[in-house]
Amino acid sequence: MSDIGVRIRVLRKAAGVSQEAVARQTGITLKAFGELERGEVQDPHYSTLRDIANALDTSVAELVGEKELAAPLADAPVGAEELGEVLDRIAARSRHLSDANLVRSLQSASDAAVRRTVREVRQELALLMPELEYLGKTLGPQDAGYMRFNKAHSWVSGQVLALKIFLMMWDEPEAKEAAADVRARLGELAKVG
Repeated sequence: MSDIGVRIRVLRKAAGVSQEAVARQTGITLKAFGELERGEVQDPHYSTLRDIANALDTSVAELVGEKELAAPLADAPVGAEELGEVLDRIAARSRHLSDANLVRSLQSASDAAVRRTVREVRQELALLMPELEYLGKTLGPQDAGYMRFNKAHSWVSGQVLALKIFLMMWDEPEAKEAAADVRARLGELAKVG
């Protein structure tokens, strides 16, 4: 089984989705999806990977095991178009952080679901920080997109703070480690804004 196939299978099972459901959602045959997941397809087409990533609510970079590119180079000017692209990447990478009911849903979730969600939020934060740091260093209050960045930054900071408070009350051994990581990210966010 290829690494891509293994990652697809792990992500699919973590999402609780059948091969048939992913195949149907992506428009490929069940046979083709099974071959891809078993590693029988050595070089899948990008559009197929993109569709599978969308179906599994992840990125192509995660499917193929590559680090996603961070924001454009820091010395590049940030125009409205670039700002929009960066903020769109932030939104696309923040499935849980963009959920207004994140903490409320965690309060009624099983311990396993909470652990999975916290792990995924920590991964989201790791991907978001370079983008937010880039914008924080590049934009000033005089820039046209500053208010939009500030709103996105405030939203992420609020979600991280709510998650930190939830983790402090959650009675699980790994909650301390997760809370410490979230607290560190909150400190990083404060420096960016």
